[in-house]
Formats: sequence, C-alpha cells, structure tokens
Amino acid sequence: MNDTARWLAIAAISALASGAIADTLAQKHQHKYSQGMADDAARALNNACDTSITAAYDWTEFDKQKPTDDCGNLGYQPGQFARECMYGIQQLCKLDDAKAAIKDKLKKVTIAFGGVGNAAVSMAGGGLIYAIDPKHNTSEQTCRKWILNHL
Repeated sequence: MNDTARWLAIAAISALASGAIADTLAQKHQHKYSQGMADDAARALNNACDTSITAAYDWTEFDKQKPTDDCGNLGYQPGQFARECMYGIQQLCKLDDAKAAIKDKLKKVTIAFGGVGNAAVSMAGGGLIYAIDPKHNTSEQTCRKWILNHL
C-alpha cells in the first residue's frame, strides 16, 4: 500500500469513528460551516481563559434530522449553539477561581443533538457535552450555569 492510499484509509477510518461522514452536500456544508463557527469560538475562549480547549460535534443525530427547506437547512444553526455555549464559558474566565477550574478541568466542548425538550449538559474525561434543544437556544446561560454548578 503506498503512502497516499494509507493516508486515505486512515482518514476514512477516522471520519467513520467520529461520526463525521456527511451523506449530502448540504450536510457537508453544514459540518464545515458549523465547525468553523465552533473553532472561532474556541479560539476566543482559549484567548480569554489561557486554555487549549477544542470544539467538536457529534453529528450522529444532527444528520438524521429532516431539512426544513430545499437547500438542506435544519431551521437552526448548530454553529450558533457552539458559539454561544463557549461564549458563556468564556465569560466565566473573568472570575479567577472559575478560570482556574476551567483551565484545569475542561479540554473539549462537543455539541450534540438532544432533541426538542431534551437539552442536557454533561462532562466526561475533560470533555463537556452539550446536547442541544433546537427549539430553545439558551446555550450561553445553560453552559455557564452548568460550569458554575459542576466544576
């Protein structure tokens, strides 16, 4: 197996493992656009908190949602939820004790689809998982409150 084939195989396996395989062009665009928003928010968070937190999506349930129009839009922007969640965390870094806890315990923020009425925040192994409710975007307050009450 040549190097190019080996790298393609590794990339395909990695994409499958992360659940990041998009079936349609609309999903591919959504993934790229949303990840860009999340990466920008992570940079701002890292600058404010002196951290190296990464941003990711669990696209598994997002990609099962039916688009609301012919362009493949979902009726909400996953990137907006990521940006607001991380902004809520970023605001806590104005408090020295919160900044220290975030710096020590938070390494990754993953945005997942929870469903209508099923927003939830949890944490495992340094990774905060925010399962969104697409009908109720209170990401900034939800993430900030969770960090304040659990770190």
